[in-house]
Amino acid sequence: MKGPDHYLEAERYAEMAEDIYRNGHEGDIEAGKLAAAIAQVHATLALTAATATLDAAEAPNGGSATGRPDAVEWAEALTGGES
Repeated sequence: MKGPDHYLEAERYAEMAEDIYRNGHEGDIEAGKLAAAIAQVHATLALTAATATLDAAEAPNGGSATGRPDAVEWAEALTGGES
């Protein structure tokens, strides 16, 4: 799974957790906590991937992130598929 994929999964699980907390019943609280924890893991992995990719891209081209190998995927992930 690449960084943009982790970002999208984090959003999906965060929305799921929010939905459970807003619309769920008392018995769903543990499911909401699990969804929130999974969202946090994916968000952390996405941040790590973005940072590592940006760091790698900056070295060869004087600090510009335009050389990122997954720039299109990040643009799509951050805009909901509208690049």
